[in-house]
Amino acid sequence: MSTLSTEDKHIILDTIRDIPDFPKKGIIFKDITTLLNNP
Repeated sequence: MSTLSTEDKHIILDTIRDIPDFPKKGIIFKDITTLLNNP
């Protein structure tokens, strides 16, 4: 098993979109569809 490089971790975290207050106030939804669109 290999580990991710720091650069790869930043790319992944920058690609995942945060949607605040979804599905209700106080929750931050992590939208990974943007990550799936960028293999």
